[in-house]
Amino acid sequence: MDHLGDSQAGGLVIYSVTGPLPGPLFAAPGAGVPDAAPARLEEWFDPAALGRNRRYRAGGWALAVSGMATGVAWTAAVALSGSRWRPVVSRLVGGRSLPAACLFGAGLAVSGDAVRLPLAAASYGWGRGHGLVTQPVGSWLSDRGKAAALGAGLSGALAVATAATMRRSPRTWWLATWGVVSVGAVALTLAGPKLIEPLFQRTKPLDDPDLENDVRQVAATIGVPVRQVVLNDASARTTGSNAYVSGLGPTRRMVLFDTLVRDFPRDQVRFVVAHELAHVARRHILRGSLISAAASLPALAAVGGAVATLTGTRCIGSRDADLTLRRLTVATVGAGALGALAGRLGMQMSRGFEREADWEALRATDDPDAAIELHRGLITKNLGVPNPPGWVQRLWGSHPTALERIGLALRSRS
Repeated sequence: MDHLGDSQAGGLVIYSVTGPLPGPLFAAPGAGVPDAAPARLEEWFDPAALGRNRRYRAGGWALAVSGMATGVAWTAAVALSGSRWRPVVSRLVGGRSLPAACLFGAGLAVSGDAVRLPLAAASYGWGRGHGLVTQPVGSWLSDRGKAAALGAGLSGALAVATAATMRRSPRTWWLATWGVVSVGAVALTLAGPKLIEPLFQRTKPLDDPDLENDVRQVAATIGVPVRQVVLNDASARTTGSNAYVSGLGPTRRMVLFDTLVRDFPRDQVRFVVAHELAHVARRHILRGSLISAAASLPALAAVGGAVATLTGTRCIGSRDADLTLRRLTVATVGAGALGALAGRLGMQMSRGFEREADWEALRATDDPDAAIELHRGLITKNLGVPNPPGWVQRLWGSHPTALERIGLALRSRS
């Protein structure tokens, strides 16, 4: 799980899509939040004390840029070397189309993980060296292995579904794939807390009646009741703090990182809880899913056009593995390129949702001072940078900067 994002401002992982909706379903992310000037760095932080933080983050940004370049190079290598690996895959599956697709999808995921492993290890070591990552090497490797296996399974299944739609509808396969991807993304979001999260982390009931009562009071104020409040064993992996909501309706629960409860005062924990529950009240996952689905439809249509132009539109036979692999390769390269662009637009959408959640939390708690001290504390605890470079924020900033969030808290005082 991400350590609060590259923007270093109170992150979220939110799965529930039910709850009251204050405002139009299709409102633009951030709509209704008043404009607020970013706070001045010198008023809230000691610039001299941020030197270590900036060095740590600069290393992380360099690794992220390297990861992007590695991904582009790896994708290009897969596409350009197709004449070498396609015959091998075809022989392994006896020329059968759908098994070839499965092997292609799973192999793509596994080889991609292998290519990225050195940079992932460097990032892990960088975090360990600076004290932000606490997970032992063995546990980290175990998590990498589980994530790789899960990714291979999902990628293989998606490749098979795509190949099957290509066989049935060689001209409009992308439309069926769009439906499969959209439904699958929602299904994974809903199944994640029960099926995926337990593979990587543990939770237990919160053994603090006073804090649980605080959480339920905030939930009642926001209008999003929770059935259970639990503690996540985050300290086994990181010193970073976070919280999130999982489950649906009567199964909804509030999950607090043990580092958040341990390292932050009660009023700041209350603000984090209000922020996370505001995401539920505003139905950000549902809104984000609808926006993403709408944006991905023309993108997949463009990918479908590229596949037709480069590989034709004749029907794929049950033993036409080579053509299946050629079409899947073109689709993968096209989807990867458009996905990279969509990721940047997704960050902008996420920042808008975060502003909404902050504003709702400020209104619910009526405690801007707690919000300000929380954002300052997160910068200190997580080696954050309150004013990252603009290009970093545009590429990876899922949250507003700490100075922007403090500015919004100051705005709520007026």
